[in-house]
Amino acid sequence: MCLLILVMASCTKDDKQEDEISKNLLIGRWFFDMKSVDGFSSSNFTDFSNCPVPKEEYIEFFENGRLVYFEYTGCQDIFNEIQYMYRSDNVLEILDENNTVSIIEVVKVTETILEMEYVTDYNDDGELNVIIETYYR
Repeated sequence: MCLLILVMASCTKDDKQEDEISKNLLIGRWFFDMKSVDGFSSSNFTDFSNCPVPKEEYIEFFENGRLVYFEYTGCQDIFNEIQYMYRSDNVLEILDENNTVSIIEVVKVTETILEMEYVTDYNDDGELNVIIETYYR
């Protein structure tokens, strides 16, 4: 019985170390690479052909729970600052400017790649879609 308790404590400590590593890797600026909506992937879901040269879209995580994101939509810059909380199970809770909480799973995070997955009504058609976004630095 004592051995089992020691093994469980050891696993819990390792899990916490992995979570801290993942959290630390998340901090910093990540540039948009690709989005997948229900398995359909594209690096660009918007036609920028009539726009001036688009700017590089990014998200940036800060240690204090602040999240900044910049996107280029309809030939216009959109800059937002919101809050996030990193849970111990590789899940982010995002609190947007309307105080709405969204749940995003961090599927993969390395020094150079960030992949996140969430569910939303992407097309505003009443149907939920699985979104996977990939970023790089």
